[in-house]
Amino acid sequence: MRFSSKWTMHGISYAAELHHGLLLFGSAPASSREPPKMERVVASDFEVLSCVTAGKETVVTAVVSGRTMTVVIPNTVVGALELAWKRVNDSA
Repeated sequence: MRFSSKWTMHGISYAAELHHGLLLFGSAPASSREPPKMERVVASDFEVLSCVTAGKETVVTAVVSGRTMTVVIPNTVVGALELAWKRVNDSA
């Protein structure tokens, strides 16, 4: 399965991709000239606190490696991202 997506919501640019069986995710201010710094998402360091769908976006708040993060994801990306995450976890 291939998965790669980039989007900008509320002034933040996000990127997520499945690369060699790993899920990579990054974010940066939309005004930044640098692309988002991609980091591996590890299931043992990731806990979803809330997931709320409002209009055309889903807002996910999670603890990642001890840091609380909020990510806004277009609903058009959510299904593919969830499938990629499931595939990573199923292969672990």
